[in-house]
Amino acid sequence: MAVADACAGDLLLCASGPGQLHLAIDSGSGVIHADAMLRRVVERPGPIPWPVIGRWRMIGEA
Repeated sequence: MAVADACAGDLLLCASGPGQLHLAIDSGSGVIHADAMLRRVVERPGPIPWPVIGRWRMIGEA
């Protein structure tokens, strides 16, 4: 479900460059993403470094 409020665990679609999209996960204290330079998945602390153009949250059953 698309959401406007930020929550740890949200899936983010970011504009990482001109014509480039990047998927990431909001960790609550940063972002988890596949880093092309490091060639691995990392957590980057701090504010999300790219414009967020979409945010989705998985809603589970209680």
